[in-house]
Amino acid sequence: MGKTTLKLVDLAYGPQRTAFATPPATYTECKGLLKGFAMTQDDADAKDIESEFSPSPWDILYTGKPLKMAFSLVNFTLAELPPLIGGTYTAATYVQVLTVSDVAPTVAAIGDKYVGQTAKKLFTATAANTFDLGVELVSNTAYKSIADGKLYVYDGTTVTMSTTDMYNEKYQDAEDVVSFNYEWKVGFGRGFKSFILYNGLTVGKMEKTADGALAIPMTVTGLQLKIGDEVHRCLING
Repeated sequence: MGKTTLKLVDLAYGPQRTAFATPPATYTECKGLLKGFAMTQDDADAKDIESEFSPSPWDILYTGKPLKMAFSLVNFTLAELPPLIGGTYTAATYVQVLTVSDVAPTVAAIGDKYVGQTAKKLFTATAANTFDLGVELVSNTAYKSIADGKLYVYDGTTVTMSTTDMYNEKYQDAEDVVSFNYEWKVGFGRGFKSFILYNGLTVGKMEKTADGALAIPMTVTGLQLKIGDEVHRCLING
């Protein structure tokens, strides 16, 4: 009995499985896509096998074409880029604090921190809304204030606001276009539960769209996956 499959609700990728009956332990979700997700498959190549004594072919040989998915990611963190398009991610080296101020925050959870600007100390909450006596700031250390979203650097003498990028997280692109092989899972909101590409050759790049968004157009080509004597491309979960 057929089902109407509508509305893509989630898209995720994971390591290739080692047994067709066992899916990956975890998938990495792709949180946001631009409109335009597409799944296509080119028509198969057909070749007639002609017969000597018949006006029509005995048979037709078909050569299957791989499935392809195309989409653009727009909701991503820098740390998510290397597994998709290569390159290198470097985490931020600043300490995130509630605020940089001479007045302690009135609301804080255990472990929250704030910088006393005049005291030149880093205070940590040891209980709800209660801070310790603080420790001396370390020279050339940066602090990101949640209160105003600004970066502050202690140079060994004063705590001042800074516009430098040296403490921020960074992504350095790859020298060449790279590809990865992942299992891809497409989840639907109605009808069949999900569609699985066992061996998706994944290639992406970064670009700025016409409406100003920084996006990663991705192309996933579904290749065959061979495990033991079995060879498959995809799976549909009802």
